[in-house]
Amino acid sequence: MRGLTPAMLKNVHNSGTYFSLLFYSEETLKKMGVFSAPQVSLISSSFARAVQSITSNPIIVIKTRLEVLGF
Repeated sequence: MRGLTPAMLKNVHNSGTYFSLLFYSEETLKKMGVFSAPQVSLISSSFARAVQSITSNPIIVIKTRLEVLGF
């Protein structure tokens, strides 16, 4: 139970960040009209996953430390 709150925070953050960035980047790339549909999906999902991973890393570190050390 020590890491429950950070784990829930991480999951909410990951879902919100990933799906909002995915939607925004897909819409932006479609408006540009430079890429085909599979390319738009690949680029936007890669971008969304990269940003989500970078921004959630501090939360994951805190969650792991709480689970292992129990601050």
